[in-house]
Amino acid sequence: MNRNNKTQESLKLLNPISIQEMDRVRLLSRTDRKFLMDSDELDEFLDKIGNDYAVLEMNGKRLLRYETSYFDTPELKLYFMHLHGVGKRFKVRKRFYRDSSIGFFELKTKTNQGKTEKQRIENTSEAKTLSQDEKNLLRNELPFSPDELEMGLFTGYDRVTLVNKERNERVTIDLGLFFIHKEVKKEMHNLVIVEVKQDQKFLSTALKALRNLRRKPGGLSKYCLGLIVTNPDLRFNRFKPLTLKVNKLIRATTT
Repeated sequence: MNRNNKTQESLKLLNPISIQEMDRVRLLSRTDRKFLMDSDELDEFLDKIGNDYAVLEMNGKRLLRYETSYFDTPELKLYFMHLHGVGKRFKVRKRFYRDSSIGFFELKTKTNQGKTEKQRIENTSEAKTLSQDEKNLLRNELPFSPDELEMGLFTGYDRVTLVNKERNERVTIDLGLFFIHKEVKKEMHNLVIVEVKQDQKFLSTALKALRNLRRKPGGLSKYCLGLIVTNPDLRFNRFKPLTLKVNKLIRATTT
C-alpha cells in the first residue's frame, strides 16, 4: 500500500467537516507553528489525535491537492527579508485548490509580534501575472512597488486539514511536496510538514502528540525551502540547521 493510500485509510476513522463548517476557524489572524516529520510517523500522529479533530472533506476526498504560485522580485527581495529575519515580512502567492477549482490571491504577512495575517481575493484564474486589483491590495503593504513582482516558484502537495472540535485551532498536514523553479524540479520524498494554527496559544491534543513524537517547532516555510532546494547557489545561512533537518527526512530527486 502506498503512502497516500495508507493515509487515506487512517483518515477514514475521523469525522468529516465541510468547507462551510470550517468558517468558524478561518484564523486569518493567528499564531503558526510548523513541525517536520517522516511520512512513516504520520499514521501514529493521526491515531493519537483522531478523537479530538474532524477532517475537511470535499467531494468525498480528505486528501486534497493544493497548487501554489509564489511571486517575488527578480532579485528575490521577499526571500531575503525572510533570510535576514526582518521583523515584518511577506509572501505573495496564488493558491489553487485543484479538487474544488477554487482559487485565491493572497498576501500573507508575518508581523513584528510574530502573528500571521492573511488578506486574500477570490480568483479562479491561474494567470502568471498580477491583476490591477491584486496590485492595489499590495500597494500600501509592500516596501516596494508591486510592479516589480513576477511569478517564480511553483509548488504542489496533498493536504489534510484537521479542525479542533472544541477550540479555535486547525492542523494542516502537507505531504507529497514538489517544487519547480526555472525548470528545476525537486520532489521531497518522505517529508511531512505539520502546521498548528491557533488564534491564541494553548497546549492542544495535536501539540501533545507532536511532543510525544519528539518533534519540536521550527519548520521552514515552503517558499524558502523550495527556493533553497531548486537554487544550489542561493544563500541560506540562517536556514542551514533546518535544511539539514529536512535532508535527514527526505530524498530529493532532480529531474
